[in-house]
Amino acid sequence: MDACTVNANNYAPVLGDKSPPMSSSVKERHDFRETEDYEKMLSLTRKLLHDAGWDQKVERACQDCIKRCGVDKVTLEQLIAEVKPIARQLIPESVKRDLLERLEELFM
Repeated sequence: MDACTVNANNYAPVLGDKSPPMSSSVKERHDFRETEDYEKMLSLTRKLLHDAGWDQKVERACQDCIKRCGVDKVTLEQLIAEVKPIARQLIPESVKRDLLERLEELFM
């Protein structure tokens, strides 16, 4: 499989119109997303990643993929499939630790 081929295993199955009932942990996550704390954490995450240069590194990875595959040939799905694992690896450990500590403070 070349770098421009999408692996279907990277995608979750589509549930269609009938989704299973929400578990309590899913409901708690959903409730958290509707809070001011969620917005603050989201903003902090973006700031920490930007300050670490993560967004620029991910942008370069996207550009490299587009150059390799060809601007007229690469699809958004292919770009995401290739860059997503790279982007996750590029998240600095210090950012992960900082966010985890703040989440623990929030929920403990």
